[in-house]
Amino acid sequence: MTKHNFESINDYRDVESLNAYKLMQREGKSEQEIMEILQQKSRDNARTPMQWSAENQAGFTQGTPWIPVITNYEEINAEKAMKDSNSIFAHYQELIALRKKYDIIVYGDYQLLLGDHQSVFAYTRNWKNETLLVVNNFYAEEVTVNFNLEKSDDVRIVLSNYSDSTTAIENITLRPYESVVYYVK
Repeated sequence: MTKHNFESINDYRDVESLNAYKLMQREGKSEQEIMEILQQKSRDNARTPMQWSAENQAGFTQGTPWIPVITNYEEINAEKAMKDSNSIFAHYQELIALRKKYDIIVYGDYQLLLGDHQSVFAYTRNWKNETLLVVNNFYAEEVTVNFNLEKSDDVRIVLSNYSDSTTAIENITLRPYESVVYYVK
């Protein structure tokens, strides 16, 4: 689901946001500037009713909810995500299945790789002569990373959000928001 960007202070319910609105008004900030700040900072942006379906009020209620339903509920909702094999819901189901399939996820040690990298979060889990390498690019730009890992002929992808991720793990070019889990033996 996506966050809501309310366009009117009348849509907000969070006391902290309402108080901040009044304070920023007293400080002389423009209405547009205040709303841009609230759209970035207010907790209410993520507190909208759950988008269950494309039905009225996102399938959340037959009545009027305490806070406006996000406007994209017809395109983005749980019912639609549960039917889409490429949705975040489906990806989380695959993650849960991995945890059940590979004991290394539960029992393996954790070793951070590239700790100072600005856009990539990478680590290994090691257990019983097995390794899982997890590599995540959290930004919209392509990035190449190098790992000093022992060469292995048995490398396979167990999960990726791209269908054609590389298995060459020594030098990986990650596309925007690419996330890959490699099994190395």
